[in-house]
Amino acid sequence: MVFSLLRCVGRALVNHGLKAIANCLPLGEVLCEMAGDALEAWRRERRDDERRAEVQALAQATAEEVRAQVAQVVAEVAADQPPEVRAALDAYLVQLPATVRQSLRRPADPSGTALPAGLVIDRPEDLLALLPARLPRFRAGDRPIAGVPWVLLELLGVGGFGEVWKAHNPRFPGLIVALKFCLDAAARDRLLGHEAAVIERVLRQGKHPGIVELRQAYLEVDPPCLEYEYVAGGDLVGLMQDWRRQGGLPAAAVLQVMQRLAEAVAFAHRFDPPIVHRDLKPANILVQRGNGGVRMKVADFGIGGLATAHALAGAARGPTGRSPWLTSVVRGSCTPLYASPQQLRGEAADPRDDVHALGVIWYQILTGELGSGAPSGRLWLRRLRERGLGEEAVDLLAACVEPRAEDRLGNAAELAELLAAVALPVTVPVMVPARTLSRPAEDDLAAAVQRTLQHVAEAHDHARHLAESEHDYAAAVGLLEGVPEHLRDGRLHQRLCERRDRAARLEREIREAVAATRFQHLAPVVKALLELQPNRDDLRRLLEKLPAPPEVKPEITNSIGMRLRLVPAGKFGMGSLPAESERQFNEGPQHAVEIARPFYVGVYPVTQREYEAVLGRNPSRFHAGNGGSPEHPVEQVSWEDAVEFCRRLSETTEVTRWGHRYRLPTEAEWEYACRACTTTPFHLGDSLSSKQANFNGFHPYGRAVSGPYLERTSKVGSYPANAWGLHDMHGNVFEWCADWFADDSYHHSSEKDPQGPPAGEKRVLRGGAWNYYGWFCRAAYRYRRRPDERLDCAGFRVVLAVPPGQT
Repeated sequence: MVFSLLRCVGRALVNHGLKAIANCLPLGEVLCEMAGDALEAWRRERRDDERRAEVQALAQATAEEVRAQVAQVVAEVAADQPPEVRAALDAYLVQLPATVRQSLRRPADPSGTALPAGLVIDRPEDLLALLPARLPRFRAGDRPIAGVPWVLLELLGVGGFGEVWKAHNPRFPGLIVALKFCLDAAARDRLLGHEAAVIERVLRQGKHPGIVELRQAYLEVDPPCLEYEYVAGGDLVGLMQDWRRQGGLPAAAVLQVMQRLAEAVAFAHRFDPPIVHRDLKPANILVQRGNGGVRMKVADFGIGGLATAHALAGAARGPTGRSPWLTSVVRGSCTPLYASPQQLRGEAADPRDDVHALGVIWYQILTGELGSGAPSGRLWLRRLRERGLGEEAVDLLAACVEPRAEDRLGNAAELAELLAAVALPVTVPVMVPARTLSRPAEDDLAAAVQRTLQHVAEAHDHARHLAESEHDYAAAVGLLEGVPEHLRDGRLHQRLCERRDRAARLEREIREAVAATRFQHLAPVVKALLELQPNRDDLRRLLEKLPAPPEVKPEITNSIGMRLRLVPAGKFGMGSLPAESERQFNEGPQHAVEIARPFYVGVYPVTQREYEAVLGRNPSRFHAGNGGSPEHPVEQVSWEDAVEFCRRLSETTEVTRWGHRYRLPTEAEWEYACRACTTTPFHLGDSLSSKQANFNGFHPYGRAVSGPYLERTSKVGSYPANAWGLHDMHGNVFEWCADWFADDSYHHSSEKDPQGPPAGEKRVLRGGAWNYYGWFCRAAYRYRRRPDERLDCAGFRVVLAVPPGQT
């Protein structure tokens, strides 16, 4: 894809910001004009959907792709400029994808490579959020701290105060940190002066799960640098924008969010003397996906006062245009919006400054407006009540943003306690000062519970709508994760997470294949994503351009003579119905399962000949000297032995040709292949005799009469195949499956390609065996043994996935 955005921004930069970019200055006033001109030109070249697709492609582009296109753009728009100007323009445009990713990061997509549903780019403000504010001092690959092995990886943020970079240690690539460099001269003087004492206190005491940890301070280097833990997932700005696009977060969920934030800030306020942040704002609240929802961490403890002084000094000088203010607003970093009146007057730091900022953030989350400062007048109180915020919460929010410091709550610890009382109304209410709140009446508690349950129900309904109508699974998951875990529909949440993750995986697979020009097997992947997101016209256009897939053979024979039959994709009812005779409780509930892709499966269980050809030995009891033959199924093999066989077989050259490795079938794949579109206990019908399969014929199933009992295995293929040409799916030997066993796994099973529980003590076997009764041979029966056990009635068969495109 050609990124016309790079060309439009580059041309606008030449027209408006050349002097600033040439001297490595903040773009300041010209940034808004640049955004307006660039957007106007971009609109002429690209439709709305094309602009969205281009932003996503730019976020996913490799560094090499971006550098190549930037070089072309610079040659086109700045051919008459001096070399140093072209170099500065090149450096600015190269960092644009990193700024885009930073703007798009959120817990649902920590990489920042996917556009959230509902994102529009049709105003200069929309484009401003994607543009770098200045040319950075450093570049990826730099080692800016002498004697310290940090290597810069990606620019995370840039502004007048400094730059923040993601960095790693090359010796330990998994060790990631965030480095914040102080570039402003005045800020540096403060950092090296009395702010250093605050830094030292935070280093000693600022370790809390809700606070981004400050790990090291490099104050003697030029420029000074602070090392923080790296938090993936973006910041509260992206999360607030998601919530707004989803129709807003329920007031009850907002209370939970604010309680967590207040508790984190309260940790610092409890010290003597308290550590005051003084620069709380959405851009300084980082978010990441955690167990059961979203976790938030407050950043910049220790330099909040320094950053605020820098920002407020700039505001006091009075901007000559709207760009710096507007840029900081759309990025949730406009300090004056959150600063208390006392901060604006330059008074000493006080914990009540942070309470004021928390109140503004609370109000912004409720209204969805990042440009709103502290509310004033009286109408805002009524509007919040209409949105479902209870009287206690409205009064508490008002107490946070009181203009007079003495009328505000004393610190974040007090706010956290009061939020706990409001957010969890079924607990004993906390007594609070008369100037802030009145104690809720008993009837108010019932009303609060009712409101909470109503908001939870609305969140679930909205999530279902987002998933079923708009197919925006990430937004739906984000909405559900705003619901307290104990009130959340766990099955709905799991199902939507699976769809979100599968859609993201397919999207990534498609883009990687297109980038590598691997078109031949791409069609079924595109079709699979279209099933999840049928509103994607871009996928339909892509599908029309792809070459026709090659023909799929119904049967293949591998290098050791093993025959494998093609099993088509499809759906079936897994498990048994309550009325099925001899049914075991772990066979239910019967549930719909989809096998999303076709696969090849062995026509027979692995034979002794095949096993010996691969592993060089034959462990079977019923070998040629004991009533068996090389064409009898191998037995006395453990699950681990079966997995090793698949690994060794996968080393043959033919797997390179087929594109996938051999493996054991999942439990769902085995039952699906066994049933072959039937719904009866056996693919042969409702009964089973030992003339139809090898088992203890003295104990047939259903209406069948007693028959012979061989008391050993039989040669594979001695009994009728099912409709898909597979033999010995009932009897002969139990067959190992890939899954761990759990009695209740069907209660938590995925509806598409289930993989079984993540852990366990025993593995699943299926199909019955020569020495078991007929009812053990039913398609739904589930057997289990330890993965290291070897039985003379247990073998296996293999699966080979069909490469994408061969459908």
